[in-house]
Amino acid sequence: MTEELLVFRLDDRCCGLRIAHVREVLRAVAISPLPGEHPELEGLVNVRGEAVPVLDLRTRFGLPRRPIALTDCLIVLSQPGRLAAVRADAGVDLHRVESADIGPVDPSIRQFSGVCEAARIDEQVVFVLDVDHLLEGIESAHTGYTSISRLAEQDGT
Repeated sequence: MTEELLVFRLDDRCCGLRIAHVREVLRAVAISPLPGEHPELEGLVNVRGEAVPVLDLRTRFGLPRRPIALTDCLIVLSQPGRLAAVRADAGVDLHRVESADIGPVDPSIRQFSGVCEAARIDEQVVFVLDVDHLLEGIESAHTGYTSISRLAEQDGT
């Protein structure tokens, strides 16, 4: 049995998302910051009239923040009632992976960064991200989704 993973680079790390959780991939656009400190969030982007929070994966992996580059893209994640985006540095590709090549990771890695499993693709380890964990992180990041939407309306985003 095979699974489809959307694989991308985050600095020198290779990360993956199950394609079932990916709504779309977009070129990176300016991210509107949120008022106050939101360590889990980069801010909001407008996706066809909808304010979408952007999760800061660099912070989760202990990497320094950096400005948006031309090679960046936004991966919009979707689950029932929840929508968010993550910014990828580069290298977004779709891969089919045998289930036998995907396995568990040490619990300390999962807790730190939202990694649930690891996959081996072309002799490289890909950290498979837990979308539920990522979206819960956004919901608990100082404000809930309802508050984020209200902030976006106030900001005119």
